[in-house]
Formats: sequence, C-alpha cells, structure tokens
Amino acid sequence: MCGLAAVRMERTRMAHKVIDRLGGVEEATVLGRSTKAPTAVAAAFNSDITYALDADDTLFDSAHFATIVVSSARAEAERVDASGDSLLRAVAVGYDMTARLNLACSFMEVVDGKMKWSELFGSGYGTLGTVVSAGLVSGLSRDRMIHALVAATAPTARNTHNTERTEPATYKHCPNMHVVQAGMTASTLAEAGYPGEPDLLDLEPGFFDAQGFRSVRREAITENIGDRWRILDSAVKYCPAFLLHGCLHRCVARARP
Repeated sequence: MCGLAAVRMERTRMAHKVIDRLGGVEEATVLGRSTKAPTAVAAAFNSDITYALDADDTLFDSAHFATIVVSSARAEAERVDASGDSLLRAVAVGYDMTARLNLACSFMEVVDGKMKWSELFGSGYGTLGTVVSAGLVSGLSRDRMIHALVAATAPTARNTHNTERTEPATYKHCPNMHVVQAGMTASTLAEAGYPGEPDLLDLEPGFFDAQGFRSVRREAITENIGDRWRILDSAVKYCPAFLLHGCLHRCVARARP
C-alpha cells in the first residue's frame, strides 16, 4: 500500500531513471515500472519507494523496517519463483532478526544525568535482516548464510548526519536503498561462494560501533528466540504523521460518542 501510494512521487520517477541507466537482467518487479530489474536493484529501490511516505509500520515507535525485509524477500521470491509459504517465512524470520538487533542496540545513554545521543544513526540491522529474508527465499545453506551475514557487515550503510541536522535531504533517517543493496549483494556473494570472517560481529570496535550505537546488549539478540516473534509487535500507522499518530488516535477516540 505504501509503495503504491508513492508511485507518482517525483522521487519514484527519479528512481526509475536510475534503474533505466543501470540496466541488467530482468528478474524482479519495481513498483510503478513496466519492465523488471535485477533482483538486488529491485529490492533496493522498492524499499526506498515504500519508505518515502513514512506510512509504513512501526516497532515501538523506534523504527520501521518491514519495507526492508518485505522488499528483499519479495524480489528474491520472484527471481526463484518461491512459494507463498517460503515468502511469508522469510519475511517473518527476517523481521525478527532485524527487530532483535534493533532492540539490542541503543543510540542514546544517560551520562551524568543527561541524555547523550549518538551522532551516527546506522541501520545495519536492516542489512542483516535483508540477508536473512533474501537468503531464506533463495535457499542459502546455514554455512552460506553465515558468510553472507558477515560479508554484509563491512559495506553496510549508515547515515552520517549528526544530531544538529533536522532536515533530511537525499535520505531520511534510514538510507533504505543502500541498506538493502548491501544485504542483497552480500547474499549474492555468499551464494557464489565468497567467504567471510565469522568473528566480524564479535570484534570490538567493530560492526556495532561503526553503526553509531552507544551501547549494545548482545544477549537480547537471542532472548526467547523462537518463542517470541517480534513481527507480532509491529503496528500499522492508520494515521501516518511521524510521531503524532498516537495523539491523533486519542483525539478520534475522545471525539466518538
């Protein structure tokens, strides 16, 4: 729905121009475009298009990344002609991975009684979620999935705007296009046999530091895994208005007889 609503936006038309120039094998559908594009390209730009209106889901009002895992899984499913069950499984597991990483990390902490925010806002959890969702659909083995995940840690995009910046330009808070592109590329590399270093996520300083997180609670990544599915905590913004939709719902509720 978010993607279809954004099809006529100028940003989407610019995306189509870029895709035309990139060219490549026709594998997956791009929203609003009559011809297909390479899987990684389609996933990356579809994620950007569906994020444009900020009308997508939200997880505890802290992040919204369904567009990332859905775009990745959907494009890969189209390429390999995957079943609906396979697609849904990939979205659920990819979302869970992304949410767990997001909730385990913090961009702020209290120092001497004052809140300190990071000046980097990385979305690397979305890249790793992309790897999981795309890899499950394409049938990556456990070993290849590990290589894909660590391969994605190096090029993962992060926004370098600091806390003084209030008006996003090329990208919003999450550079979805590059976040997904990095994950899709890593998945493709691993499928072709490229190796990775399995300890990359454990290095300090390493992936989490490069994303700008001020603190990481690693044990939270695997807490109740398999028993609690974070996709069930996702909420739809019926009144998309950045952080104001909760207030709007309260106003509507009060206005009802």
